[in-house]
Amino acid sequence: MTIEEVAEEILGRPKKKFKSTQNNKSGKAAKPKKEWVPLVPCKYYAQGYCKDAEKCTFKHESINDPEVCPLWIKGKCKNDDLCRFKHEGPRDIKICQFYKAQSCTKGDQCPFSHELNLEPCRFFHLQKTCEQGELCPYSHDPLTPESLERLRKLTGPCRFWQFKGYCVTGDACLFAHDEISEEERKKLESTITPCIYYHLKGGCRSGDDCFYLHNEATAEQVNQLKNELNNNSEKKMEIVNNL
Repeated sequence: MTIEEVAEEILGRPKKKFKSTQNNKSGKAAKPKKEWVPLVPCKYYAQGYCKDAEKCTFKHESINDPEVCPLWIKGKCKNDDLCRFKHEGPRDIKICQFYKAQSCTKGDQCPFSHELNLEPCRFFHLQKTCEQGELCPYSHDPLTPESLERLRKLTGPCRFWQFKGYCVTGDACLFAHDEISEEERKKLESTITPCIYYHLKGGCRSGDDCFYLHNEATAEQVNQLKNELNNNSEKKMEIVNNL
């Protein structure tokens, strides 16, 4: 009991009645304030991301079954978990070749992805080592079906598959087993030289697993190999003779 209440009780004054704040002058219960609800949709949220989040004064409509993020498909979405679209499924990511060469001048306006870690490192996956180690901007992660396809686009056609008709690595091969045009085949063929062991020494211990051309080599290619060796230094000829 307060001092005022004690004094009023001693003096015999009636206790003051306080009006309830819940009632207005008419005696009716006051209506609770309505929560303000935005009606105009937020154009930024509709595009996938709004930096104002819950503080935004525009309507953020949720989608029961959101579509796959078009920016994520291209490897350009920076919203991560805040994006209102799905980040799942296959992606068609094209890495900017100029950015790889450190010469892209378009910055965020570039239509291609600048996320180099989305591209598998050829050195690491083909040679099982990479000189840059953890500093390498490309991915050293275990290959997924998606990243394996990306690696195959970088490595090109499998020479065993194209010239020998089979590949012992099968579906795990890091090179593409797709059909290629005659022009592509000739271009690939020009990068492969005949096997020195097979054509000049009469046998190759690697057999069908040899990376170089055996029976697939044309007479012209074999003659060219011999001419190149004959025209080169005596040191190279000595190497051949010692095979």
